[in-house]
Amino acid sequence: MQFSVRYLDARGEPRVLQVEASSPQEARLRCRIPERRILDVKEKSFWRFLQKLETGTPGMKNQAIFLQNLSSALAAGKPIRESIESLIKNSKWIKVKQERLDQCEDLSDFLRLLNFDKNSILLAETAQRSGQYTQALRRASRYLIEKEQIGSEVDKELRMGYVYLVCGFAFITMLPFFMSYAIEEIRQAVGAEFQGNEVTALLLGWHSILNSYWPVLVITAIAGFVYWEKLFVLLKNMPLMATYYYKKLLDRSQRFINAYELLHESGIVDTQALLAILEASEGEDRIVFQRIYARLAGAQDLATAFTEEDWPMALNDVMKVIPVVTLEEKQLMLSAVKETIHIEHVHVSRVLAGVVSKAGFFMMLLAVIASAIGFYVPLANMASSFGG
Repeated sequence: MQFSVRYLDARGEPRVLQVEASSPQEARLRCRIPERRILDVKEKSFWRFLQKLETGTPGMKNQAIFLQNLSSALAAGKPIRESIESLIKNSKWIKVKQERLDQCEDLSDFLRLLNFDKNSILLAETAQRSGQYTQALRRASRYLIEKEQIGSEVDKELRMGYVYLVCGFAFITMLPFFMSYAIEEIRQAVGAEFQGNEVTALLLGWHSILNSYWPVLVITAIAGFVYWEKLFVLLKNMPLMATYYYKKLLDRSQRFINAYELLHESGIVDTQALLAILEASEGEDRIVFQRIYARLAGAQDLATAFTEEDWPMALNDVMKVIPVVTLEEKQLMLSAVKETIHIEHVHVSRVLAGVVSKAGFFMMLLAVIASAIGFYVPLANMASSFGG
């Protein structure tokens, strides 16, 4: 398989290296790049697409049940590979070839192969360093159950909003082409001009733009998709984007606290815990943790290593006092901030779902009203004048 290894070069600039390997771990070894400089290792998009077609993406409830059963099997002393293969054999929703399973070495490899949640993979990576597999799996299972309970309500509204947005955009895009064709047919059929209105002129102007500049629009859309992350950084202060960005911060915070708590319970000190989370993270999360670890390496303490740009205020406030409190107080603070972030995450998810749903519905409504006023009303007036 082909893997893309994204890493930082000697000047701190991100670079990408293509590596042929059978697993992400092997790709990390074969690229011969120091672990601390690797940002993430991903299968190339085509291979990832084929893998998802082959195995599918399991629902959160199925993931939670699988992880809980795996936790019980490991607690009973069964080896990881034997436990996972047994669960896969008895599962109706997992479809994966044996040779793919044979390429996996660690728990995180199996979860990554089965397209599990990011938090579950991070906790699995963390467990490989702390040795607390059963605790990590139970924690991941609880997180998924909570997420599923929230998502059943929020995701339904969010999905409907996306459907409205896509359908509304498609309707507004195709309507001018339909109108232009229909108006030309009417002219040829009745030998008279179609008497439109301002909305008709606006829609026909939109048709002219689409017809003349469609290559530019397509290239712009592709560039926006490819460079979405950089574009998102520029637009993150816009109202809707700001809400989405804050949700990303809360998602990252939940993953961090779950992993940090697990390492903290194992007696691992703060700096080593952050290094373990850094090595277990991927993508944007890894870049953020690299910045934190770099600040710690530069003689800063944990109180100043976290910034408002990358983390919500509740977590920032707690991390400022974590180094100077007792072990019991630290545990209470982590539990409190975990609950705070969970509540904030629920609220922000609902706000985002509501905004997307309303925006999608408005676009659908706008498309219907535009077609009625810009085409069907003038058509009815034209028909009545011929009838008179």
